[in-house]
Amino acid sequence: MIKQGVLTRLDARRLIPVDVKVIATTTVDLANLVEQNRFSRQLYYALHSFEIVIPPLRARRNSIPSLVHNRLKSLEKRFSSRLKMDEDALAQLVAYSWPGNDFELNSVIENIAISSDNGHIRLSNLPEYLFAERPGADAGSSLLPASLTFSAIEKEAIIHAARVTSGRVQEMAQLLNIGRTTLWRKMKQYDIDAGQFKRGRME
Repeated sequence: MIKQGVLTRLDARRLIPVDVKVIATTTVDLANLVEQNRFSRQLYYALHSFEIVIPPLRARRNSIPSLVHNRLKSLEKRFSSRLKMDEDALAQLVAYSWPGNDFELNSVIENIAISSDNGHIRLSNLPEYLFAERPGADAGSSLLPASLTFSAIEKEAIIHAARVTSGRVQEMAQLLNIGRTTLWRKMKQYDIDAGQFKRGRME
């Protein structure tokens, strides 16, 4: 079906033309499995017409606060109640390596939102395993210092966005998934000058 664009029903001989796109996802290195003869080379190249590589969540920690915020807003609509998370709880979520990536993060947020006291999510609401890495987690993804606050993480995220975008505020806001007005306010709060990151000034 993928290659020829046709299929046949069970116990039928007539070919049925189909116009579909197959979207396949995996968390393993299929190219490596092909070389080991553990995955069909023909199927691999049939699926491999266009590839999107999404880095693991631990490699994009600066996006975790925005993901948490969006998930809480979604749950607020479902539960019809206000949800608030303490800074130290959010800092711990950023610190964890998330081997289950976005799916694990969303599951944890929903569970702690349900178990929270009147929608107030505290550090004590987080599951115990978030405070100690699971067996097999990357050695380089150790927990951040307990003294690290959400404000420090947020400041570093803005600085990182400024470096990546060469200080272009519109692109920074898009990367951080926040509005420009909010970004300007945050930059003023943390005394960050986006102009310092423009290519001409950094060279």
